[in-house]
Amino acid sequence: MIEISSSDYHLAVNPVIVFQRNFSQKNKIQTNTRGFWLYGNIGKKFSFESQFIENQVFAPKYLSSYIKSSQVYPGSGRTKPFKDTGFDFAMSSGSITWQPVSGFLIQAGHGKQFIGNGYRSLLLSDNAFNYPFIKTSFQSTFFRYEVITASLMNIYGGRIVTNINSEPTFRKKTASFQYLTFHPGKNIEIGLFNGIIWRATSPANPFFNFSILNPLPFFNAVAYGLDGTDNALAGINLNYRLKKKYLLYGQVLLDEYKKKNSRSFSKNGWQAGLKIFRLFGLKGLMLNLEENQAGAYTYTTANHQQNYVHYNQSLAHPAGANFRERILILSYQYGNFFAQCKFTELLSGRDSTGYLSGSNVLFSDISASRFSTEFLNGKKVRTTTTLFELGYVINPAYNLQFFLSHFMHTTFVSGVRNSETVFSLGLRTALFNTYTDF
Repeated sequence: MIEISSSDYHLAVNPVIVFQRNFSQKNKIQTNTRGFWLYGNIGKKFSFESQFIENQVFAPKYLSSYIKSSQVYPGSGRTKPFKDTGFDFAMSSGSITWQPVSGFLIQAGHGKQFIGNGYRSLLLSDNAFNYPFIKTSFQSTFFRYEVITASLMNIYGGRIVTNINSEPTFRKKTASFQYLTFHPGKNIEIGLFNGIIWRATSPANPFFNFSILNPLPFFNAVAYGLDGTDNALAGINLNYRLKKKYLLYGQVLLDEYKKKNSRSFSKNGWQAGLKIFRLFGLKGLMLNLEENQAGAYTYTTANHQQNYVHYNQSLAHPAGANFRERILILSYQYGNFFAQCKFTELLSGRDSTGYLSGSNVLFSDISASRFSTEFLNGKKVRTTTTLFELGYVINPAYNLQFFLSHFMHTTFVSGVRNSETVFSLGLRTALFNTYTDF
């Protein structure tokens, strides 16, 4: 919308909006988002970007229940009540990037990361709220190496007592992520991942662990192990392109092995997916099939303050753990017109009164010594979501879209079916993902 440019610098400013209204139910379902997005560069080595959005949302019942229990809107921060049944929340992000030499990049800011080739990621996804981070990366012809250091925050059990008239503060924790990818062949890519949630300093642990700043690949994982006092995870991300039309991809996540009484159990997960481009020889038509699975208590550790969580949201899959999910996405784009059909099926073992199944990644895994650790243990819940969407891209520069959609969310618990339908139209700036299909 606004652009200032010269030979030495460039600045662009665009609006961020989402105006969505449901007109198929008596319940009021509506989204009202306003904000801005600016980005640019100074010279060839320095660039920047920033976003700020303000939101008022009236959500479906299933989503309202999630927001009230977690205190946050999916992918965003804490909410405040708006009128009788709505939610009010704001969100900001930004980063500065410096590339001193070709192939070497340093970035600092407040945002999200995503590692993988699928719709979901079991290693590190953009499911949770923004967080402060510093990222360095080095890329050559055959490999790329990224090191990310981030500051995360615990809402559940992390409130610090402050003045009752001021906003509360919460305990912080430091995370480090390392990701090394290399290309042994023209069409294959192999990525090795290591993530650690470090113990916060406290009277019992008063010293800063300088290993957090160690850039050597996977040194910390080897030195501290997957079952150490810090919550460490390791994983592999794979993709293979076949004849430029097919992309096979997958992930393997290794958390740790724990002892339950006299036997051990593992916490791990995996992903398998396929993307087919130019389906039936039609340009713009793509099919995506994906399956995800994570065992009970995956991403958790003895101290719940060190779980793989930020702002009460999983840093990986929105369902947490102890689940199996199947996804089908069929999308088509012709010029500025687009259409999408998306179906998800989630089978999960959930907590019930007096029983913990290992599905909620906010809780400690100490309870695993008293409850079952079998896959899909607990209350069996089947959740399906179906989305049909048609739209037109008004401005490709910042992805301003008009859309018409039909969304259905259905749960099956003990033979009881509960379904909600949202039939809506709207105008949106589609710049980031928000996952409400879980």
